[in-house]
Amino acid sequence: MSHIIINIFFLSKILHAWYRIMNCYKETEARILEADENLSRKEKENEKRRNQEYIETLLQEQQKAQQETLEKQRKDLEDHYKNLDKDRDEQLKADQAKHKSLVTERFEKDAAQKEIKRYTKEAKKREDQWFGARMWNAGNDYLMLLGLLIILICINSVWVLFHIV
Repeated sequence: MSHIIINIFFLSKILHAWYRIMNCYKETEARILEADENLSRKEKENEKRRNQEYIETLLQEQQKAQQETLEKQRKDLEDHYKNLDKDRDEQLKADQAKHKSLVTERFEKDAAQKEIKRYTKEAKKREDQWFGARMWNAGNDYLMLLGLLIILICINSVWVLFHIV
């Protein structure tokens, strides 16, 4: 029986050790699960933080890309407006030159027509004066000839009279 008592004593010691081992195991398991849960929580928080940082980085890159796109569009628009202004100025200068040319041409044409009218009037006036003078001279010439003819007739009549008598 002593053997059984010793066996029971060892068995109780073994059970007690087993019980302590099992408690330790449960405590260790609980600590491992808690550590795992804490680690999972930390990993989740780290993952969440990394995701948040990644999202912020993406948003910053997207904002930067949008800013660059807007800046490029603004520059392109400014260049387009500069080209439009340049084209408009060139067109305006061309239109002004054409208008000036037309006005000058019209002015020169009007001046030429006025000059032609003036010359025509002067020529007509000279012609009228010349014709009037010519007619006057012709009239005077005819009167003179008529006078001479009358004188000749008179002389002839007188001569005939004198010769008849």
